[in-house]
Amino acid sequence: MRDGDGLRARLAEVAGWGTATRDDGKVAEELYRTRSVDSVYDLNEAAFFDEFFAHLREIGVWPLLEQLDPAQRTGESCRFIKFALFTLMRCVGGVESMLATHDVLLTDEAPMGVLGFNAVQVQGGCSARGLDRRTTPVEIRGPFSFETMADNIVTIGPQKLAAMLNGAIRCLAKQGIFAKKLDVVLDCTDDEATPTYRTDDGREVPHVRREKRPDVRANRHATKVEVTVFGWKVWVVWEAGAKVPLAIVIDGINEPDNKHALGVLEQAQRNVEGSATIRSVALDRGFPDGKLLSAIDDRQIYVYIPAKSDMNVTKDAREISRRAEREAARGRTLEGCVHRERHEKVTVGTGAKAKRETRTTTVVGISELPCD
Repeated sequence: MRDGDGLRARLAEVAGWGTATRDDGKVAEELYRTRSVDSVYDLNEAAFFDEFFAHLREIGVWPLLEQLDPAQRTGESCRFIKFALFTLMRCVGGVESMLATHDVLLTDEAPMGVLGFNAVQVQGGCSARGLDRRTTPVEIRGPFSFETMADNIVTIGPQKLAAMLNGAIRCLAKQGIFAKKLDVVLDCTDDEATPTYRTDDGREVPHVRREKRPDVRANRHATKVEVTVFGWKVWVVWEAGAKVPLAIVIDGINEPDNKHALGVLEQAQRNVEGSATIRSVALDRGFPDGKLLSAIDDRQIYVYIPAKSDMNVTKDAREISRRAEREAARGRTLEGCVHRERHEKVTVGTGAKAKRETRTTTVVGISELPCD
């Protein structure tokens, strides 16, 4: 988004902190029945962020944001926490890019006032740096440039980011926002960097050789080629219902998926300890490791994981489901199985060739599946 209206629309979506749902029918019914309104609020982005930052102080997240400072700057004219708070503004407000922040946030006196900048600083900037190289004058500079913002925020190391997020989750858990029993999802994803990316401390960017399909939209089945992929890998555990992350670990992209799987799950347990317990975890096919699954089971956590086609458990389950389907066709039930069918009408084709078909989806539940 590149305008204030878009920012206000985004803030209106998140103003309920994910705890409320919209039901226009119920609202109309209540208004008709009671003929009264509790209160009317005018959404103001400055007021929203002011309350948001006050909430962060109240629950104990503010010190975690202050600890993000890598303490690498000398003669600073702007405290590092302001860059962290500005990043939160951008993310919560759904601003699409750093470039867009100039028009939406940096030149708006109201949200910049929440960060502690006055009107003079928003108008002319906090320093004269770069003015002699500017060829096109601007009406409003903003307290700092989005380039300055980006140059500072990238100096935060992966460990500091992970520590901040894990600490924030502990603060939220103390507020009792999570259910007592949690069903979570554990996954890892790549955070790729360009081959020319360089770390501030001179360390080599993690990389790995992989087979990847070329990014050719016209041929999604193009032959895979071996390439070098640079970047990092992020392990995350999140609560499936509210889609809130519970723990995070960051490491090199060359590390295997299983390396931090148990560690990030244990971190999630510690983050919600005292207010909630993890009841089950869903994994994808990247984690079929016997030691990992056994360790999770030892912690009395149920595991949900899709089985691979070449595994014995898959072959056994498919054979039992076929027997259950044959028995259901005869009007009987196979012991230990539940057979269900769903029939729905779908439209196939378009225009004059469109036609309605009835499609059947069959699901077989198997209890006590015998497997080695």
